[in-house]
Amino acid sequence: MKPGSQNFAHVEGRLLYAPRVNPTAGGSGVTNMTIEVPTGFKDHTVRIGVVCWHRETKPPEGLVEGDYIVAEGRIAVRSYEKSSEGVKAQVYVTEIVAESIDAPKHKRAGTLAKAIPKARPLGDDGGF
Repeated sequence: MKPGSQNFAHVEGRLLYAPRVNPTAGGSGVTNMTIEVPTGFKDHTVRIGVVCWHRETKPPEGLVEGDYIVAEGRIAVRSYEKSSEGVKAQVYVTEIVAESIDAPKHKRAGTLAKAIPKARPLGDDGGF
């Protein structure tokens, strides 16, 4: 997928959590990450899920919470059914399926403390 295609995404931000690596039935594996991206409005950020299917791309080794990453790929929407206290609900998830991941060494954890604001707890939307 290249810039200019109708479904191309380029996001840059800090890892909110350490990447989670899970094996797949085929043995190749998948890595799930959540990155925090500044919106440009005050200190607000958005959280974006990034998925790396290992048969397509592998994330750089040694990524930790707070590392700055650049992800490029396509936007995908998936859904699953969630049941809570006997009530079923359909949950929709929009995420980036990464075709490339880069983690510039000069922007590893701790170096962006002032450049990108800290995450606020979910639900603390400042009145939005």
